[in-house]
Amino acid sequence: MTSKDRLMAEKIERVMRANIPRAEVPREDPVFHEGLARRDAAPTRDPRRRTTA
Repeated sequence: MTSKDRLMAEKIERVMRANIPRAEVPREDPVFHEGLARRDAAPTRDPRRRTTA
């Protein structure tokens, strides 16, 4: 690892550890809403139950 690589790694680590505020971003595109409706309409699965094909 060169000194340039080390500097870049330190900068990346600093950003990854930073306390970045999270904000919810509203999705308005139709593709997202179609997928969301499909997910909500699907029957709920029990993760403890295995299905075999």
